[in-house]
Amino acid sequence: MTDYYPPTALCKRYRPPTATELRQRAEARLSEKGTAADRPIKEADLRRLLHELQVHQIELELQNEELQRAHADAETLLMKYTALYDFAPTSYFTLDRAGTIRGLNLAGASLLGTERSKLLNRRFDLLIAAEKRPAFTAFLSHAFESGTKEVCETLLQQEGNPPRWVWIEACEAVSGPECRLTVVDVTGRKTAESDRARLERQVQAASEREQQCIGESLQEDLCQRLAAIEAATAALAKALKRKERPDSSLADDIAAQAHESLEHARRFADMLQPVSLLEQGLVAAIGHLAAHVQESSGIRCDFKGEDLPHIAAAEAIHLYRIAQEAVDNAVQHAAASQIDVGLSRNGRSFTLTIADDGSGMVERSDEGLGLGLQIMRYRSDLLGAALTIQSKPRRGTVVTCCYHVAGGEQRPLSSDQ
Repeated sequence: MTDYYPPTALCKRYRPPTATELRQRAEARLSEKGTAADRPIKEADLRRLLHELQVHQIELELQNEELQRAHADAETLLMKYTALYDFAPTSYFTLDRAGTIRGLNLAGASLLGTERSKLLNRRFDLLIAAEKRPAFTAFLSHAFESGTKEVCETLLQQEGNPPRWVWIEACEAVSGPECRLTVVDVTGRKTAESDRARLERQVQAASEREQQCIGESLQEDLCQRLAAIEAATAALAKALKRKERPDSSLADDIAAQAHESLEHARRFADMLQPVSLLEQGLVAAIGHLAAHVQESSGIRCDFKGEDLPHIAAAEAIHLYRIAQEAVDNAVQHAAASQIDVGLSRNGRSFTLTIADDGSGMVERSDEGLGLGLQIMRYRSDLLGAALTIQSKPRRGTVVTCCYHVAGGEQRPLSSDQ
């Protein structure tokens, strides 16, 4: 349970001096200055002096009444605002330059799960998780130096209490070398964000599995059936030609359409389940993607890639989809004549770049493009990668995705992963 100090105990109460005390102080000051008792005083002067003293006495009494009234009002306001501070739902702290707690309200003590008297004169940074302390120290120092409001997010961690994420706003006090902190518990929001991110990853993984299943069905079922139809119609066309039947040309047309449908089905299956990614890895898959785009669209698409560190298969799929989306945007929306795709490596970090010489994004208004960019950014957020998009009218677009590989090996995916 946190302790509570009555507002009146937080400040020294002012007691105005009594009349006797004022008399004694006045006589003492008069004796220091000396008197002119041996000087003769006229009666008229005495009456005038008496009148002035009486008027001055009344003025002093009135001033004293006003002072007492002002003091009572100030004390009432102090009690009011001290109560508001103490019982505010938000946690408030006052720190000195060393980060020592010089004051806090009841909400602050409740947040830390400790009595207020035990928190006073303790260092606030010792209440923060060890890995977050250097950042908080720099934050507090900057708040004192800048003189403006600074904000940060950090993790409170005390023995015997669960860790809490908090949002802190800090501003140097006007009255002196102290810093006022407003601390808000955001543990619930952080937990919700984490749960949402985990759910999004699960949904995305389920979507990828569904696409792979569809692609596998296209490869193993539809493509096989179309290939059989193509072979059968080609054989039929040859038989009809041998018999010199006039409808042999119709059989040739059917065989050609079956072949074209088979190629389309294979391309769709590869888009849904990139075989090169599953079997050979990310570099080979993006190289195959560039070659396929050039073949199908007639737009020159060059690829340069370096050997990459081992990448987890699930992460490789996200990176492949980002490249696929960026290339599709260049083909469908940019009216580009050249697309350059690159993979460069720096240690365990690498950069994926897709550049085109098209119209740029400013002049494009297609809603599909906006959705494509959102999908790329969504995938990069799931990876924890940094995605940047630079575009100028009639000067093309450059999409860059920078990613650091934490560890693990890239393994071929099976259809059930």
